[in-house]
Amino acid sequence: MQNITIIRSLPYKYEVEGLDLYDSFEAVATRKIDPEILLPTVSQIESLKKITDSTDVVYISDTRRARETAGFLPKPIIETKLLREVGYSMDDFLDKNSFYEMDCNVNYARKKFFAAYADNRLNETHHGVVRRIEQVFATFEHNDKENIVLISHGFFIKLIEAYVRLPEFRTDPKKLFTIYDGGYPTYKFAGGICLNRNHGIIQFNQILEAI
Repeated sequence: MQNITIIRSLPYKYEVEGLDLYDSFEAVATRKIDPEILLPTVSQIESLKKITDSTDVVYISDTRRARETAGFLPKPIIETKLLREVGYSMDDFLDKNSFYEMDCNVNYARKKFFAAYADNRLNETHHGVVRRIEQVFATFEHNDKENIVLISHGFFIKLIEAYVRLPEFRTDPKKLFTIYDGGYPTYKFAGGICLNRNHGIIQFNQILEAI
């Protein structure tokens, strides 16, 4: 049996110098800026190491924040674009004026983002996301390692969770509403999910407690 732990990267600096909050979000979302993580506490680092103590190998997104999160783990690292956050632009779901009319309400923006995904209005389509999730699992399908950690990003991890828990989600993105309404963070930083693969079948195990 394979144990698969998927972790959201440590907190990062999302406000870009010289840009307002909306444009900062846009720069990170469109990968024009690759932000660094904020300095974690000693307890965060120790907790992260404890979560991954028995890990054989770590697959990470090809972003600076995933790379820096993995830097605290004395484990073999494999970097892949497959673990990137879902591809989008702020304009896909929320214009700048509306964002500021709502007093920069991040929860409001997140709900709009989720609705846009469910309606297939983001740069990266639902079909593309499902295909990418399947590629992620295929990457280590024949890996003989028993304990695998993936370091990725919040919304993409939530979509992986939906893919495993809700087979109908694979053809209908609106089924995501069953486990997530978009009005709150997907996971806290360094939180995530635990899965198992047994005889080729991937099953949901539990939500990973955040640091």
